[in-house]
Amino acid sequence: MCTLGRSQSPGKGVVKNINNLPKNHPQVKAKKRARRRLEGVIPFTAIERSAYFMPEWNGLSAAAKTLYPRLKANYNGSNNGEIELPYEDMKNCKGCSAHSTLSRAFKELEKKEWIELTQLGGLFRRINKYKLTFKHERFQ
Repeated sequence: MCTLGRSQSPGKGVVKNINNLPKNHPQVKAKKRARRRLEGVIPFTAIERSAYFMPEWNGLSAAAKTLYPRLKANYNGSNNGEIELPYEDMKNCKGCSAHSTLSRAFKELEKKEWIELTQLGGLFRRINKYKLTFKHERFQ
């Protein structure tokens, strides 16, 4: 026998199946509001406003400033050191699509300690993997 905690009933006023309720029922309205709220959520990558005024950020090239948010967008909170960004993913990026430009931007971010190379890839082998250092940001 399975119990729900204190009692067998789900609670006063809580309906298990809201499909049978009228459209103007408060639970149905709340579910629709929650769905609308989630539909409008746009994924984003946070870069602190103060970072834009730092001399370290202003010293980066335009290609490096384009590349860093793309790298940071691939960070999910637990994959630092395993972040991949293939050159093919940057193919349609304006001003940063050439292999030589990307290579210079990666090297610049490494030199200025925004990122670290954790796995060296190469042609027909593995892909480069990077780690965000968060050295120039207060919040990780």
